[in-house]
Amino acid sequence: MIVVAFSAFSFSHLFSPKSKREKRPLSALQRVFRVLMLGVLFLILGLLCLRLSMGHLFFVNHSPSAVPGIYVAALERNVSYHKGDFVVASDPYDFPEIGIYKGALFLKQVRGLCGDTYRVTDTDLVMDGVSYPINHTLSYLPHQKEGLYSIHEGEILLLNDYPYSLDSRYFGPVPAANVKSRVSLLVSFETINQWLYRLMPDVLIHVSGMDQEA
Repeated sequence: MIVVAFSAFSFSHLFSPKSKREKRPLSALQRVFRVLMLGVLFLILGLLCLRLSMGHLFFVNHSPSAVPGIYVAALERNVSYHKGDFVVASDPYDFPEIGIYKGALFLKQVRGLCGDTYRVTDTDLVMDGVSYPINHTLSYLPHQKEGLYSIHEGEILLLNDYPYSLDSRYFGPVPAANVKSRVSLLVSFETINQWLYRLMPDVLIHVSGMDQEA
C-alpha cells in the first residue's frame, strides 16, 4: 500500500500543472528514483491483471520432495500435461495426523497419463521401469493392493523422486480436475541464499541445523 500510494503521489506530481511544480529542476537521483517508482507501480498493476485473469501465479514450496523455492505458473490456458511436468494439485485425501487436509495444495511431478499402466508391489510402485518406494510403517497412509493398474481418462499419476513423498504411490491417480496449474522453478531457496551471502557476507552467518548425520 505504501508503494502504491507513493507511486500515485509521484504520478500526480509528474502530471500536475507547471505552476504547481517546483521550479527547481530534479536531481539525477530524484529522476532515477521516480522512474523506479513508476516501474514498480506498472509491475504491480501488471501482476494484478495477470492474477485476475489467470489465477495464482507464484507458489512457494518448502517440502524436500521437490526443489524448495519459488515456482511460477504457466500463463497459457488449456494446458496439456506431459510426463515430467511439475504441477500444483489439490490433495484428494485428509491426513490429520500430519496436519494435511483435503484440498491442500501440493507440488508433484506428472509420471503417468491416460492409458499408462503401473504395478504396485509390497515395497514399491513401478512406473516406466522406475521404482518409487512405499512406506508401510505409517498406519495412517492409504495403500493400494498389489497388482497391475491402468490410468483412466481424466486421471493423472503424480510421483516425486523423493522416497518419502506423499503422492500417488499411496492414493493412486488423482483426478485431472485437481490439477491447478503446470509450474516451473523460478528460483530455488539455495540460489537466494547464495545471493544473500554474496551481497551481505558480514551480516549473514551460516549455522548448523544439528542433523543426526554429520
